[in-house]
Amino acid sequence: MKSTKKFKVFFKRIDNTSFLILFLTLFLLFSSIVTKAQISGCTDSRANNYNPYATQNDGSCVYDKTNYKAREIISSLPEKLIENSGLILFNGMFWTHNDGGGKAEIYAFDTISALILKTVKLLNASNIDWEDITQDSNNIFIGDFGNNSGNRDDLIIYKISKSEVNNHDSVFAKSISFSYPDKEGSNTGINNHNFDCEAFFCFNDSLYLFSKNWANNKTKLYTLPTDTGIFEANLIDSFNVDGLITAADIFEDSSQVVLLGYKNYNPFIWLLFDYKKNDFFSGNKRRIDLNGLLGCQAEAVCFTDNKNIIFSSEKSAVIKNKVFGIYFWQWVNDISNSKNSSYYIDDTLIKIYPNPANDNVKIVFDKSINKRVKIKIFDNNLKKISDLKVNLNRLCPKEIFIDLKDVNPGIIYFQIFIGKKKVLKKIIVN
Repeated sequence: MKSTKKFKVFFKRIDNTSFLILFLTLFLLFSSIVTKAQISGCTDSRANNYNPYATQNDGSCVYDKTNYKAREIISSLPEKLIENSGLILFNGMFWTHNDGGGKAEIYAFDTISALILKTVKLLNASNIDWEDITQDSNNIFIGDFGNNSGNRDDLIIYKISKSEVNNHDSVFAKSISFSYPDKEGSNTGINNHNFDCEAFFCFNDSLYLFSKNWANNKTKLYTLPTDTGIFEANLIDSFNVDGLITAADIFEDSSQVVLLGYKNYNPFIWLLFDYKKNDFFSGNKRRIDLNGLLGCQAEAVCFTDNKNIIFSSEKSAVIKNKVFGIYFWQWVNDISNSKNSSYYIDDTLIKIYPNPANDNVKIVFDKSINKRVKIKIFDNNLKKISDLKVNLNRLCPKEIFIDLKDVNPGIIYFQIFIGKKKVLKKIIVN
């Protein structure tokens, strides 16, 4: 009872000013803890503006211009696929279709023989301007939404059953008709508007459409349900892709999205990764320009696994209708210090101690590491403290001492590179 009385008296003696000071102190302390726990920034260490202590990716990563030479997989597709314009991998075969004016058919082909293995006709459909193909677990969707003139009011997505495709050479299609919510009136400028579409994929019971903006070289993201019916698409977001988007795909675990396109008939891809749920533009966005393919009208793309993408082109005046491969893992792999990733060093092979530290630390390398090491050290304000290069072949024992006498207290970050592999470690300096 005595302690309880004293406790009450203590609070009674706090005047309004003291209480306000106490409240503000506790509020600032709590805000500081929350701020330290949730730091937004670029979390991809490959980016130019990488923030080594950011805990939440804010989609701000900026990358150097990246060029890549795609490998040729099929030097010439069959003449029947001269205007192939979509790709999916289903039942161990690649499926495609032709562009507007072609037959209302989808075709399975083999990447080794380049032969058409199966043709399936859509009995109650026509090919006004088929532009892309996608799938979910039970159905295949074909997008008849090409709209070069901007005046189409008969935009449609055909939905066919996979079981029917497996068992028959002709099928009946269901229809998903739609319109754009932001389109008013008609457009008379051919290839000079923002209501064309050639790219979509299916994810979590929704269809995601990426527009081909002739007027401003951006893309708009719309969603539609996978149910049959008549709908107004839902406009989600837009992104400046600096070109014309012609195809899209999402990896089966939903961790990456690829957008294919071209600018002045120079093809490129955008890789989207580390995004939040279905907010595909919220994460990292990296453009890869595909060298040596000037004149290539790249129209179709799909993931083959978690490391490779293939894309195909229509036949043009300078390039045949071909299929190309892209190894993309080096740009989007796990950005944590994963022991399962070939890009990162097993962090148990490198130790830094003491932690917390005062005047210096010791970096100890496993005896199996016998290469040249590069070490970048940052203080808690992201200011580079040191940039070291050491040949571990000449060190025995394999230890490096780092002087921290002039370093301000706080968190210190070590980026350690061994060849093309790396690890990120941090310690506290008192």
